[in-house]
Amino acid sequence: MTMNIVVCVKQVPDYEAPASAYRLDRAAKRFIPNDSVAKMLSLFDEHAIEGALQLREALGGKVTSVCLGPQDATLVLRKTLAMGGDEAILIDEAAWGALNPFVTAHILANAIRKIGDVDLVICGRQASDWDFGIVGPTIAEELGWGAVAVIKGLSGHDGGLRVERLLDDGHEVMELALPAVVTVSSEMNKPRYAPIQKVIQAKRKTVPVWGPAELPIDAAHLDELRGRLDLVDLFIPEIEAKCEIVSGENEADAGEKLALKMRDARLV
Repeated sequence: MTMNIVVCVKQVPDYEAPASAYRLDRAAKRFIPNDSVAKMLSLFDEHAIEGALQLREALGGKVTSVCLGPQDATLVLRKTLAMGGDEAILIDEAAWGALNPFVTAHILANAIRKIGDVDLVICGRQASDWDFGIVGPTIAEELGWGAVAVIKGLSGHDGGLRVERLLDDGHEVMELALPAVVTVSSEMNKPRYAPIQKVIQAKRKTVPVWGPAELPIDAAHLDELRGRLDLVDLFIPEIEAKCEIVSGENEADAGEKLALKMRDARLV
């Protein structure tokens, strides 16, 4: 049993950058990072790539990473190649207009159909920027495939998959027929380090860029998908801090008054 695996990845701003490194364009409803913020592979996507590589090593097959992003997203795709991926494809986001999770899932599903003969799609449980967590399951809906979200274990079993799915109070073991889509959590594995030789080799590999010519998608349908999600506002919450000094005739009296104020404020 060999497996043709597609891993959907996303390029995001450094998720450890401080809030001061971003500017809010409230009219455009966008947070804009400054030039010092590095672009990275989304956190959970690293675990998705590692899970795909381990499955390929156990069963044989091929791992293809796909990213819907800007032209410079070849950076993160080359990281997936350096980790051990076989192929990588960039879908130029500039060709599709405004994106939301439903538009993204539709475009990625069409790319998966074009790749063809895909047994398994792996996504991170959520992106490190918006944290929607719905692209993976929506891809499964688009393709009409079975799906299991937020898994921590993945292995081949009797022509299909055996997965361990995270729950609030433990995990459950499920069997999944192929083709299928899964989303993975960070508990699943520890992503491997890409050795310098692999990094150099990845820089020499060709990463094809797909646009409307490769993926003829109905623009009217994309507009319909955009209508499923309405971003009403994007803002930075204002946090007020107040300080009140509690004094008394002595330490015991001050302590009693403090306890009463905390009780009135329902802090204890």
